[in-house]
Amino acid sequence: WMHNGFLQVEGEKMSKSLGNFITIHDVLLHDVLLAHVPALVPLGNEEGETPAPADWQIAWNGLCARLSMLQTKYREPLDWTEKRFNESSDELYRWYEALRSIGFDCTLQRDVPQGIVGALCDDLNSWQALTELRAAYKNQDIVALGAGMGFLGLLNPIFVERSDILLFDRSGGLDDETTRKVMSLIAARLEARKAKNWAESDRIRDELAAMGIQLKDSKNPATGEIETTWEVKR
Repeated sequence: WMHNGFLQVEGEKMSKSLGNFITIHDVLLHDVLLAHVPALVPLGNEEGETPAPADWQIAWNGLCARLSMLQTKYREPLDWTEKRFNESSDELYRWYEALRSIGFDCTLQRDVPQGIVGALCDDLNSWQALTELRAAYKNQDIVALGAGMGFLGLLNPIFVERSDILLFDRSGGLDDETTRKVMSLIAARLEARKAKNWAESDRIRDELAAMGIQLKDSKNPATGEIETTWEVKR
């Protein structure tokens, strides 16, 4: 990785004397906290000890760091912020959810979208390359999204293929039948919201709350659609 501009942390110059420098090791051991999966990583066990991160957590943090840095052109000042890191994590999460939804095959060779190639040929305009990726996601061109992610080093097959990664598991240990019921109720609630049947929407939310399910509504910045994520209350 190459960067020729000044490095900053939270708006201040990165300096050993200021004690605000961050190592790659620090980044890779960062807690994985997603808006879509709140409190995914426990902050400590009963003895107060912080558990060692799993291999997939370290790999995920590496992808988040890469996406964070690609958003700044190599000749411009790079400001490393916690906010950008977390936003990168959320964006990658949405992209991988899309890849998983179609069973994207990471082993196949695919043509890289010309918009991405053209952006990088323009003095390594990595921001524009990411803009092309976001357009592919917004247009639901998931194959182009995956091909572009692979070309930019943002595609790790384990996050597409493996089913045992907690990052994509919101079930909190619920059995399959209960999980299906939760998903069905959430879908019904979304339909009620679209129909502006707020009473029914609230009724379903209350029913889910009684089951110990906490909902979170958010607008997908790419599509503008309302999305509902959920977790088992802890």
